[in-house]
Amino acid sequence: MGLFGNKNGQRSKFRQIFELAKPALTLSAEQEKQARDIFMEFKQERQDLKKEGDTNGDGDLKDEMQEARQDAKHKIMALLTVEQKKIFEDNIQKWRSEIG
Repeated sequence: MGLFGNKNGQRSKFRQIFELAKPALTLSAEQEKQARDIFMEFKQERQDLKKEGDTNGDGDLKDEMQEARQDAKHKIMALLTVEQKKIFEDNIQKWRSEIG
């Protein structure tokens, strides 16, 4: 399973970690809306990739999915303030252990 999803449609680890982090991050309403939009956009992009199939010709969607995950992760990190990024990065291991 990658940072954003798995084959069973379960929430991704990154999203789960982000959800656990939200209280500590004290996101603004606009940041929460932007994060929801980013996660929904990623979900749609993942569905589109599955429907379109292999776009780079290597016979595997892994690279395309990884690129989509990284793009979404960068967008999420970009919406955080410097202080929020530090809180998120300082606690990511703790939150990862909480979700297993």
